[in-house]
Amino acid sequence: MSLVRDSACVKSQSDSAMAQCTHRNCTRFARTVLETKYLCPPHFLAACYAKLDEITQLVDQKKLGAAELKTIRSVVTEYTGSAVSHALQSQEFNNKERAQLLDFVVSAAQILTRLRRSPRVSQQVPLRLLGDPLTSPRIEDTVTQTVSKHGAMFKCGYPFAKGEIMDIVRLDTGHTAIARVAWHKPMAPGHHNVAIEILNNANFWNWGWS
Repeated sequence: MSLVRDSACVKSQSDSAMAQCTHRNCTRFARTVLETKYLCPPHFLAACYAKLDEITQLVDQKKLGAAELKTIRSVVTEYTGSAVSHALQSQEFNNKERAQLLDFVVSAAQILTRLRRSPRVSQQVPLRLLGDPLTSPRIEDTVTQTVSKHGAMFKCGYPFAKGEIMDIVRLDTGHTAIARVAWHKPMAPGHHNVAIEILNNANFWNWGWS
C-alpha cells in the first residue's frame, strides 16, 4: 500500500468557506480542504479516519523506509493540526463532531509515538557492557542481534534489571555511551535477552539514520 499525499494537503477554513463539498452527492458547504478536496464537516471527519486507517496499516507492516516514515510523520502532523484547529475554533462542527475530531487527534498521536521508535536492523556489533563500578562492578562482552537509532538488543549472561544504567563500548570503534536497560527476558540460567536505550549518543552506530 502506498501513501498518497498531495502537496497542498490542508488548507484553512477561509479558503473553502464559499465552496461546495466535492464528495459525491453532497450538497453541504465545504469548511476545509484536504488533498485538493473541498469537504464539509462530516466528510472531513470521514477523510481523517480513512487516512488514519491507511497509515495504521502501513505502520503495522513494519517495513517502512526512511522516506516513507518522513512522509507519514508529515501527513499525520498536518491532519492533526487541521483537526485541532476545527475542534477548537470552527462553529460549523457540533459537539459530537468535535469529540470525534479529538478522538482522531489522540489516535494520530499514538501513531506518531510509534513512529518515534526507529526501525530495528539486524546487525552484529561487538559490545562491552560495563556495570556501575560501585554497585555492580562487572564486565561482559557480547554481540548485538539488532540495532536501532537509539538502542540495541543482545544476549548476555548477567540478568540486567529493567531501568539499570550501564556503560557500553563498541569493541570495533572504541565509541562509548551510557545506556539504560529497557527490557529484559531470562531465557535459561545464565542466558538473557536484553534491550537497551542509548541515552547520550544520538549516532552511536555511526549510520545515516533519518
